[in-house]
Amino acid sequence: MPEESCILIVDDMSANVALLKAVLARAGYVNIHGTSDPRQVIDLYEKTQPDVVLLDLHMPEMDGMTVLTELRRSVPSMPLLPVIILGTDIDDQSKRLAIESGATDFLTKPFDHAEVVLRVGNLLAIRSLQREVEMHNVTIRRKLIEQADRDGRRARLTDAKRARTHSALNGEFLHMVFQPIVELETGRVIGCEALARFDHPLQRSPDRWFDEASEVGLGIDLELAAISRAVAELAHLPEGCLLAVNASAATISTVELSDVLASAPGDRLIVEMTEDSIVHNYPAMHDHLDRLRARGTRVAIDDAGTGNVGLQHILRLRPDIVKLDRDLIARIDTDLARRALASALTSFATDIGAILVAEGIETGSELATLVDLGVPWGQGFLLAAPGPAAEVALADASGQTNGVTQTA
Repeated sequence: MPEESCILIVDDMSANVALLKAVLARAGYVNIHGTSDPRQVIDLYEKTQPDVVLLDLHMPEMDGMTVLTELRRSVPSMPLLPVIILGTDIDDQSKRLAIESGATDFLTKPFDHAEVVLRVGNLLAIRSLQREVEMHNVTIRRKLIEQADRDGRRARLTDAKRARTHSALNGEFLHMVFQPIVELETGRVIGCEALARFDHPLQRSPDRWFDEASEVGLGIDLELAAISRAVAELAHLPEGCLLAVNASAATISTVELSDVLASAPGDRLIVEMTEDSIVHNYPAMHDHLDRLRARGTRVAIDDAGTGNVGLQHILRLRPDIVKLDRDLIARIDTDLARRALASALTSFATDIGAILVAEGIETGSELATLVDLGVPWGQGFLLAAPGPAAEVALADASGQTNGVTQTA
């Protein structure tokens, strides 16, 4: 500490300045400055930035208390600087006034050398602690500013996400397309799945839009808006054509879903529980699904064989329809493991009274393999791409979906 500390000595007696310098130098202090002219104190303070000041109380030009008052007035940003008042006879009144002016400690002349070193050392230790606190406070203030900046940016980002989601809810760029679900042996259109699309400069997948809506607490609202738009298109689909809408477990649990579906014939609807749904309370979910089934609505489990959709999940929900994920269908014609799993799921679905639907069929060999395995229904770009409801009607009327001709 001695070699790092800066000491300023102010005494109108040059001999006292020299003596104190010598005493402190012997104690190991090297950064010592002194003056016998109190009018130089402010300039010396600004140049040296001392850690402690030894200040004579009685000086002819300016007494110590005046110097201290002027110093604190001229340097308003000055920290809590330790000041030792030097004097011959310092009475109680003088001590009180000195303390009120900012003095910290006192040394009586003639000086006891050991006492000088001890008191200076003690105050420098205090000053060191003060500096640590100051540095800590600076760090805390910087962190608070940085956190406020992060919070501000996060709030602005959240506001932007919420504004985009509200725009979608208001119908500004959300619309629905419909992908036919086909009876694989005949090519006949059984139904279609409603899929949300977002016409927005931010070109990203529909999943990202729903994720963003969930981040701002509007996930269920956006799902319901998409389902409502899909149900409104039911009149444009072929008579008897089933309509599948996607809903998370959270949305299925709401009263609002029943309200949205109320305008449509229940026996023409399929509610697909999305693959990212996690069911925490299966008995409660059964109650919600039973209310749907009471209207004739079928329940589907999406993306079976991957992610959260395991056999235990299917067993506990007992869906009417089980949809095989594209990851399972891809290369099923050449991958024996995929073929074996699909075959097992076909038997499993039959045993529990569910209909199996293969998603993402893209090649003729995949289609042929699925037909051989006895998978009854399917959908994918080979059969028909998603499009307006009117295109589903045309595909149904033509008896053909992308080259897969109806045989019955």
